[in-house]
Amino acid sequence: MSTTGNINAGQLDPAFGHLGRLNLPDAFSGGVTSVLAGPEGTFFVAGTSVHRNESGDVIATEYVIAKFSGDGVLDTRFGVGGVLVGNFAPGTNEANYATLFKQGDHLLVSGKEGYNKGVAFAAARLTLQGQLDKSFGNNGVCLFQLEDIVGETKAELHFNVMSAMADDGKILLAAGLYYPDGAYHPIVVRLTADGALDRSWDGRGYKVIVVEQPGALFSRLYGLHADGQKIIVSANYDTPPNATSDKNYMARFEADGSIDRSFGVEGLFLFPPVPERVSSIGVDGECFPFSAKSEVADDKVWPLLRIVSSGTTGAAPHYLATGTKFREDPRTWAGIVIGLDEDGQYDRYFNDGKAVIVDPDAEGAYINQCVVQTGSDTFIIAVGSRDTGTLISRYTPDGKLDRAFGNEGYVILVRNGAYLPILTTFPAIISTPSYQRLLINFWDEKGRLVIEAYTV
Repeated sequence: MSTTGNINAGQLDPAFGHLGRLNLPDAFSGGVTSVLAGPEGTFFVAGTSVHRNESGDVIATEYVIAKFSGDGVLDTRFGVGGVLVGNFAPGTNEANYATLFKQGDHLLVSGKEGYNKGVAFAAARLTLQGQLDKSFGNNGVCLFQLEDIVGETKAELHFNVMSAMADDGKILLAAGLYYPDGAYHPIVVRLTADGALDRSWDGRGYKVIVVEQPGALFSRLYGLHADGQKIIVSANYDTPPNATSDKNYMARFEADGSIDRSFGVEGLFLFPPVPERVSSIGVDGECFPFSAKSEVADDKVWPLLRIVSSGTTGAAPHYLATGTKFREDPRTWAGIVIGLDEDGQYDRYFNDGKAVIVDPDAEGAYINQCVVQTGSDTFIIAVGSRDTGTLISRYTPDGKLDRAFGNEGYVILVRNGAYLPILTTFPAIISTPSYQRLLINFWDEKGRLVIEAYTV
């Protein structure tokens, strides 16, 4: 791929920001939640702004969106001076988990509003200049409390909310449901492109996913992904009393909410695999035939394998999933990237059907995300965090290390005091006819939010 000037692939691009680094506006005090490539090399960054009182207690949060040129210059025509700060409805002050999508010629920001029992799924639609589109939802925004969706319930909605968008513009929102007995199950809600509850999704607009083991717990929902009009949910699961959260699954659903049994094994991709099946126990929700006894595996995976891309691009796998392999004895860890075909089976052309281990040295790396680089060539770029910095690696579509990238395939950075969040790193590639740049967000040693750009 082309680079800027004489810079080699994997090096910081000095034409971006200040010598390859861009300090985000102070309004991003709560972190980055999304990075979205825009038209003509532009990009948008979404995050949160946190307001505290004199005692340091959080008193309000807002979502923040900023627009930049491909060179990292703030576009002052967007929002107010280049930055939009807001909430999902008048009178609210607890917006969070804002994820950006391109919906036609608009921006769609989705996430949640509120905490504890007051949590609501939320979305707003904006023009590309940062103005609310009043034709969406209720004057540009929509809020759905759990009771608005499922009726009276004893469950509570977890504050973590994940979002995705289908090719037809329909909006997907997912979170965990806590029940009084301690059970924790994902709920997936679908909205129409205009912000109304889409009751064609499982016949009621929402779907609760229940593991088929008495007392089973989901420790956390990790991923939500739309592939065309199909929907993939990723989570980890276990049963008490030894809930180690190291058993992972991905389930694919049809557009009507039914399980797509052509994916994986009867609709599921499991990691580690389980050797046995059990019959349904009749719980209220989508019941999957998980094993009553989990396979004992030396390697554990944390966080959950997450689908991070889909679609056949060049010879790359249809699905790419990331995670981190962890072994207790000796205590070591390394990133993994798994390639799956369209049927949810290991792609035998990607590293011979095995996970790529991203482990250049003894320190290893948590692999946070990966992104597909397209153009005259196709590459897979994995981004991860280390105890002392950041790791970036690049692979060919068949899973082989691209040694023309960085130093023999890797860029290894030591960041004294800096922090690359494990679950909130959002690599994005911005492109023009003359260059491609990989954007990575992290906290620097002074506690500022930074985006760096690497030539690819």
